[in-house]
Amino acid sequence: MKILFTPPNAELRERIQGCVEAVHDFKLVPFRMLTAPQFFIQAMLAAWQLRRAKVDLVVWNGGYLGLPFAWLLKQLSGIPYVTVMRDLVQSRSPAKARRYLNGARGIISVSQAIQAAMHSAAGGGITTAQKVLYDPLESVPEEIPRRLPAAEPSRSIVAMFGYICELKGQDLLVAAAVQVVKEHPATEFWIVGDVREGEKDRDYLMRLNSRIVELGLTDKVNFLGYRNDVTVIMRECSVVVIPSRRESFGMVAIEAWSQGVPTVAMDIMGPGETHRASGGGILFPPEDTAAFARAIGQLLEDKNRRHEMGQNGFNWVKKNSDPQIYAGQFRQFLSAVIPSER
Repeated sequence: MKILFTPPNAELRERIQGCVEAVHDFKLVPFRMLTAPQFFIQAMLAAWQLRRAKVDLVVWNGGYLGLPFAWLLKQLSGIPYVTVMRDLVQSRSPAKARRYLNGARGIISVSQAIQAAMHSAAGGGITTAQKVLYDPLESVPEEIPRRLPAAEPSRSIVAMFGYICELKGQDLLVAAAVQVVKEHPATEFWIVGDVREGEKDRDYLMRLNSRIVELGLTDKVNFLGYRNDVTVIMRECSVVVIPSRRESFGMVAIEAWSQGVPTVAMDIMGPGETHRASGGGILFPPEDTAAFARAIGQLLEDKNRRHEMGQNGFNWVKKNSDPQIYAGQFRQFLSAVIPSER
């Protein structure tokens, strides 16, 4: 069976391709989806390329926004598609949402929260085969890696990871930091990540820096920029925080748990779901910076609780984020929804 993946970014492509390549029944077909504005012409060209490459299945790995195109591709080429839902369904028409979702041979959601939101946006009536599969890590260690020795044993590090933008909530961490340092003055806050291209995000960073100066936190909040050694940095942390305002799954928590580090996350969608299931961290109500600060403080004060939650998270990751387990579940789902004669 030849499968075309259309992923949203290179990192996800490598992760998912690595999983599927472990299953020898499937081959990947190199293919680059055109992005010309002429929607129908684009679809005709893509359908011709798919038929020429003898593709059996398109796995649309970018969520709802590309589904109208995937649906049209199916009409033109006859090639079925499976969609991986990674974000909220954005449609003003429940009827159109149902058409595109039911046009798929199967739907994989990255969390139960995304699956429920999809049904709600479509007004119910989704009849195609469905499964929830949490995104895997590239690899899961056999045991919790040894923590790196702290340069200053009395210092505690609280870190967050991700693009610097309002949706990720770095401003909430800065607001919570004011209260945390009053009770835990040896705490440092690391913001790991960079600004995407865009005036809005650059302006957000400027306002963030101004707020840090205004609150007297310049010696407490450090920007580390983009790093490709995220898990190594996590081993230095006492707590990893995820104050995102929108998060369909929350890979940062999974990465932190793989290192045995507990987390504090806003109680939304994917993070709320995985934290309740794993016991790997503490949730705080949306936008409640006082509760956010208290949760961080509770973990900083209690080493045993940090260890227990870090172990809980690690155990959950071993069961739910192993790439080989994911590969088997992915293959099983595709085999169930694609006719054997293809």
